Amino acid sequence: MTDAARAAAPFLVAVCNHKGGVAKTTTCLNLALGLAAGGQSVAVADFDSLGTATRALGAGRARFGSYEVLTGRCPLDEVLHPSPQAGVWVVAATANLHLAEVEHEVIGLDARRLRARLGASGRLDTLLIDCPPSLGVIAVNLITAADLVLVPVPPTAYARDALARTLDIIAACRNGRGGPAPRILITMADPDDPAVGAAIERLRQDHRDQVYPTVIPFDRRNEILAADGRILLAAAPDSPTAAAYLHATLALMRDQRRLRPPAVPARPAPAALAPPTPPVVEIA
Repeated sequence: MTDAARAAAPFLVAVCNHKGGVAKTTTCLNLALGLAAGGQSVAVADFDSLGTATRALGAGRARFGSYEVLTGRCPLDEVLHPSPQAGVWVVAATANLHLAEVEHEVIGLDARRLRARLGASGRLDTLLIDCPPSLGVIAVNLITAADLVLVPVPPTAYARDALARTLDIIAACRNGRGGPAPRILITMADPDDPAVGAAIERLRQDHRDQVYPTVIPFDRRNEILAADGRILLAAAPDSPTAAAYLHATLALMRDQRRLRPPAVPARPAPAALAPPTPPVVEIA
């Protein structure tokens, strides 16, 4: 890909974690709505064969999607399905995605070719990639191809151990490629758990500037809403968790402007993305 083509291509954000149940898909969905509220054209590319993001964005009946892009059968722009959310598209997880790991085309795929396939769009500012939960061939190539890797992690001991493994895998994938260090977003934080504050402080001490400052509070409505094809940021925009995701969106947009200035148009953030008042309650 030439420098000019790279500048015109969407900014690729791979959202991944070696551990499941960390709000990976929830993070993709809410960041997508936040970026759209900020004036961007954004798509969620669902590479998780469970297809949760696909259903939440109303593309459960799509015939073509991420599998076809992955295998080179369809260009990205031809599999962009509009969602009910303004400015948000979805690249659906279709029926054959679970077979992709064993296909010759995918086994032999390299990150350079995958990046070219994911970047072949003149319609998007950002492509949020919902990676599969197991870090196999597909996830490794997605991580390597991305402009930025975002790792959601709950503030628990088990999740912290999984984070260390995930960061090791990311470092191995991107060895020699350069680029920014992965960003870490603390999710599913329970403010009533006395151990949470200490866990958050430990994550910040261990990873410093890699950790986004905003903590996403736990909200049990997320899974219920997603199963019903709804997203928290749209369904409950005044909730603390929605406000936290708006703050996380602003942090991501700052990274975009720093890493790929030509790729994301400089637009002033509308009122929908202004920091809420009162400010998000941080868990210290």
